[in-house]
Amino acid sequence: MNSPDLTTEFAEYDRKVRIRNSRLGAVWAMILMPAGFTLDWFVYPRHWELFLGVRLLCSFLVWIVRLLFNTPFGERHYRALGMIWYLLPALAISWMIYASGDPASPYYAGLNIVLIGAGLFLPWTSRENLLAWGLVMAMYAGACLLLGWPAVVGKWNDIFNNLYFLILTGLIVVIASYYHSGTRYREFALRFELDRNKHVLEEANQRLKDLDEAKSRFFANISHELRTPLTLLLAPLESIRQKRDVQLDAQTRDWLDTMHANGMRLLKLINDLLDLVRLESGQMQLRPETFSVPELVKGLVSAVHKMADDKRVKLRTEIADSVGDFWADRDKLEKIFLNLLFNAIKFTPGGGEIIFGVNRTTDNGLRFVVKDTGMGIPAEQMKNVFTRFWQADSSAQRKYQGVGIGLALVKELAEAHQGTVVHRDHSAA
Repeated sequence: MNSPDLTTEFAEYDRKVRIRNSRLGAVWAMILMPAGFTLDWFVYPRHWELFLGVRLLCSFLVWIVRLLFNTPFGERHYRALGMIWYLLPALAISWMIYASGDPASPYYAGLNIVLIGAGLFLPWTSRENLLAWGLVMAMYAGACLLLGWPAVVGKWNDIFNNLYFLILTGLIVVIASYYHSGTRYREFALRFELDRNKHVLEEANQRLKDLDEAKSRFFANISHELRTPLTLLLAPLESIRQKRDVQLDAQTRDWLDTMHANGMRLLKLINDLLDLVRLESGQMQLRPETFSVPELVKGLVSAVHKMADDKRVKLRTEIADSVGDFWADRDKLEKIFLNLLFNAIKFTPGGGEIIFGVNRTTDNGLRFVVKDTGMGIPAEQMKNVFTRFWQADSSAQRKYQGVGIGLALVKELAEAHQGTVVHRDHSAA
């Protein structure tokens, strides 16, 4: 985890945190130092004016240091400036202890507050806190020693009490900073790795999106390119088949019918691909209208009737009396049910039966059902029925041809209508 990038990033992060926290801590020092004059009034009433001047001077110097943080000099020497503004209140308090003439002054508690402030405001390492602690202890010891040995001996018990709590507070701050520094670094390292992984994932996701868009554009373009010449082939082929004045022998007519059927099958496949691309890109728009559902069902059955007859499959409709007009995109519904009916006819053996039914639901919607007596699909493969390009039999010798987009398109179009489509054993609905 200790990569050069991580070390560099943490150093920059630590610099910003130190500068920000030093500015905040300096503001508190500027406020709390003058506010302490009320304590001077009660504890040292003879010195309160002098001590107020010292407090104001300290606040002014802290303000100067805080201003330096906004300069290029402060940006470079933020560590030294952080130590200076922190030690200024300690120096002022130590001088007031000396000026009071009392080495056992209760103002030692102010030094404790200064030590605790380092742990609260400054993200120092344990070494930096150890140095600051040593300097604060030296200031207090210096203030006591400057008062002279007789004054110290006379108050030895109180001085020992003060030193005890200063040492204890310093130890707590140093130990806490040791664990806090390690935790801070580990948390930053985890965030750094997370951000880097997130960036990698975003780049990979963008590449996938670009590839997906390129794939969609390719499918759309190739589908258009294929559909144009295919339409030009089917139009004259249809004209030849429908001309009554052209005498064709049975075999030629058979070939023409086969060519036309396979051409229409290929055109349907191309149109399905285009519809999937439009749905995926959000370009397909529904155009709902009011239409007669029984007429829709009869028209669909009429369109596939010849195909069912050729295969000797019985096609029957079941339309409930309550079914009348409905508001939806008729063209898209026709695509849904033609796919289902073609699929049912393809997999239903000769002599079988297909039922195309429709009825009202309790919420005044419609439920369409396509049932057949075909071979069905194994239960373990049911979940894949509406998956794009999936085929139950993927072998090269499979009996029924197809690329597996018909039912996928059915599902997408049904969901575009806020509907659902499910497959049950021996039924598609």
